[in-house]
Amino acid sequence: MLWREGLNTRIQDLHTVLHKTEDYLRQVLCKAAESVYTRVIQVKKMKAIYHILNMCSFDVTNKCLIAEVWRPEADLQGLQRALEEGSRESGATIPSFMNTIPTKETPPTLIRTNKFTEGFQNIVDAYGVGNCGHGFVMFLFALLLVLNKNHPRLNQSQEIMRMFFHGRYILLLMGLFSVYTGLIYNDCFSKSVNLFGSGWSVSAMYSANHTPAEHQKMVLWNDSVVRHSRLLQLDPSVPGVFQGPYPLGIDPIWNLATNRLTFLNSFKMKMSVILVIIHMTFGVVLGIFNRLHFRKKFNIYWVSIPELLFMLCMFGYLIFMIIYKWLVYSAETSRVAPSILIEFINMFLFPTSETSTLYSGQGHIQRLLLAVTALSVPVLFFRSGYTLVRKDSEEEVSLLGSQDIEEGTNQMEDGGREMTSEEFNFGEILMTQAIHSIEYCLG
Repeated sequence: MLWREGLNTRIQDLHTVLHKTEDYLRQVLCKAAESVYTRVIQVKKMKAIYHILNMCSFDVTNKCLIAEVWRPEADLQGLQRALEEGSRESGATIPSFMNTIPTKETPPTLIRTNKFTEGFQNIVDAYGVGNCGHGFVMFLFALLLVLNKNHPRLNQSQEIMRMFFHGRYILLLMGLFSVYTGLIYNDCFSKSVNLFGSGWSVSAMYSANHTPAEHQKMVLWNDSVVRHSRLLQLDPSVPGVFQGPYPLGIDPIWNLATNRLTFLNSFKMKMSVILVIIHMTFGVVLGIFNRLHFRKKFNIYWVSIPELLFMLCMFGYLIFMIIYKWLVYSAETSRVAPSILIEFINMFLFPTSETSTLYSGQGHIQRLLLAVTALSVPVLFFRSGYTLVRKDSEEEVSLLGSQDIEEGTNQMEDGGREMTSEEFNFGEILMTQAIHSIEYCLG
């Protein structure tokens, strides 16, 4: 019996120790939980510091770290003060210093924001249209909303989710079109995708692949040129360098080019002009069918057709020049191709000196198109106002005639009758049409 009582006492002591230990651990964890947010911030700061330090390089003595960074000239003094203050507070024996290194590299873009512009810049930074990766994610999200449109939780969700749900079809089409434009621009999460293989060959630029006669006519590469040249340029006139256009979108080799941004901006501008003019022309054509339906043929001749001529004679001709240049000039003859922008400006300036043209007889055709454009503007200004005056006169005569028939009187007998309808104001109508015409022409 004594040994059983001693055993029970021992077990109770162990239970007491365990409970006190659990209470102590619980107290320690509760105190740690109070400062866990602060400790997480400290750990993140330490990780960020070590990440930056890992990007630095050692000097010759392996005792100091060297960091090469871009800095704005306006922040030069502030950066110097920050280095001095950091050295003083850390108690370093060797002070930190800064040297300016001259370079010919293109610096990154720094966009300073304030409380007003910060929100707009965040939208620009998160802009995903034209990226097939972001567009595909948006498309899948919208497709999920469309397929689960009868789910009860979607109608009872928060306000932001209800906004997404009600606009699910818009998001679906936006994502689908973003995938298309991303494929055209060959941009997937800011990376080019090589699906079909590049149409440019680097090996064809080496002199070992050509005959001595070709060496005298062309600028080719060798090991010395590749080793000592900072920039190398592919010449499409060299046989074998350009093997044909990329089947869909932009060739992925442009992602390595130094003039990539210049080329892509020009390409996107031309594509935008083509798509915008096609959409606007489609809208004018829809207006023609609308007026045919309501039997307003007079408006077709004096409104729709002048609008169509004004647009096509200027911007339709611009689209023609863009596509014509794409089709006629190849990579080998691209150096002698005239600028579309200069040609379009010369269309209005009538230069006296001879300039390079896209095709023969270009000057005569441009003068004819410009004359048609100039004649379309006054028609847009005045003919629509005349149409409204004519329509109002016809309606007034029809109204008076119908009243005379119903009342059994003629207009001469009831000449003193006052009109109750609102008086037609030709000046107001003309001003409205002028504003509409100006908006259309400027738009």
